Amino acid sequence: VQDNSGKLSGNGFANATEEGFDIALNFTLLGSVKGKDNITTVKLTMKITGTASDGFQVIPVSGNLKFNFAVDNASSQLLGAVKGKICVQGLGCAPIDEAAQFAIPEGSDGDWTLVMDIDSLDGKALAGTGAAVLSNGRALPVALSGKYASTSDTSKVTLKGDGAKLTLQGNATPGVFAIHTLKAKLLGQRLSQ
Repeated sequence: VQDNSGKLSGNGFANATEEGFDIALNFTLLGSVKGKDNITTVKLTMKITGTASDGFQVIPVSGNLKFNFAVDNASSQLLGAVKGKICVQGLGCAPIDEAAQFAIPEGSDGDWTLVMDIDSLDGKALAGTGAAVLSNGRALPVALSGKYASTSDTSKVTLKGDGAKLTLQGNATPGVFAIHTLKAKLLGQRLSQ
């Protein structure tokens, strides 16, 4: 789950059988997503707890792993590396240092749409509401403020909400806002145009 600041959290489990042992693992994940200059990075820390059992004995298993990824837009993959260790009580720890790759969740391709409802209060001051809508359907509502300059026929608009802050400048006509410049921070990622 990604919160509005770009922080990640989650949990899961895995079961396997190896060399006559049934292995049951639980894990928790914490991390963050950051973006700048069209490069999005993901950092995750995974804590592992669980057991390995051969039917006679139950042995505790633990581990800590750190993942560092960059988003590869072309393949919709998280590409990077994982480092850490997995420990089995009484048998020691095994180091992990290898390449890692995961698919980005379906429908999360990085595209987003900005929807705005702009009202002019006096021909100069602007107010309204809007939302940044992500490709997976998640919407980040924003409050809108700004001003219109008749000498340049341009508007400067600021949109703020939990998880989203955007400043844009452009020309507005009914139903269309042609953006000239954009600076934004959405879910911890910085965007500019």
